[in-house]
Amino acid sequence: VVAFATAMLTFPFGFFRSSPQDVTNELFGSEPFDFTARWSNPSLLLNLGIFTVCKFAFTCIAVGAPISCGVYTPVFLIGAASGRFFGEVINLLSSEEGQITAGGYAVVGAAAMAAGVTRTISTAVIVFELTGQLNHMLPLLVAVLLACGVGNLINDSIYDTMMKLNQLPFLQPLEAHQTKGLCASHPEVMDPGVLALARHCTYGDIHSLLKQSDASEFPLVESATSPLLVGAVRRSGLEQLLARQMFGPAREQAGVIEQLRDRLKRRLSDLSGTAPLARLRRPTPPLHGMHGMHGMRGF
Repeated sequence: VVAFATAMLTFPFGFFRSSPQDVTNELFGSEPFDFTARWSNPSLLLNLGIFTVCKFAFTCIAVGAPISCGVYTPVFLIGAASGRFFGEVINLLSSEEGQITAGGYAVVGAAAMAAGVTRTISTAVIVFELTGQLNHMLPLLVAVLLACGVGNLINDSIYDTMMKLNQLPFLQPLEAHQTKGLCASHPEVMDPGVLALARHCTYGDIHSLLKQSDASEFPLVESATSPLLVGAVRRSGLEQLLARQMFGPAREQAGVIEQLRDRLKRRLSDLSGTAPLARLRRPTPPLHGMHGMHGMRGF
């Protein structure tokens, strides 16, 4: 329903049928809008006003509806259109010698609007990378900082507001009166009795460490005299190392014996299966007196 209503209301206007990238390039452009019929017909200021109001209304409806939608790009376009509208109004009120670049106001407006809604100062960096120019660095940074500061004084960002409306769990910021009882020095929050493992240690040290503590992970230091943190080692890895060291030769010996036993069983089974064939293939010994009988027959 939302998509159908949006399409029916925005289709008559040519600038609504353009992609966000094309609209951004046109709004950020330094040339006047006279060459673009879809923005100049019937009036440039009227079309910019319609685009800003409709985009703002449709974005509010889409964000409030239980559907998947984006926030940053529509807000960015709203700021660009409002900034371009302000720049075109200044050009309309100024003389021909005092004409300004309205596209610069569109760049600053887009960054300020996006930063004020999302409360992200990194929007300035995004705009710098998007335009590839640093000509408007000072006004853009000032606009972004002012938008974030004024927005924080009025309400929360769009993301925090949506989380509150949807009753999603999130960590609330602490107020000034809530942090008074949380002040503590580092000896009060640090544990001085942490058991560590030196880099050059013996298997006995590992065994005693595992017996003294049931922690799942131990810090690895340079040495006992120089507790410089090098890394961390898991308890499971230490247990496997000890088991391999203590039971490794016995397991290998048991494995060799098992292999020899399997080979012996296989050999015995082969011999038991081939012995009758060997007896059948054995040549029979010659009978004594065979030549004498043959001679008697011939005789």
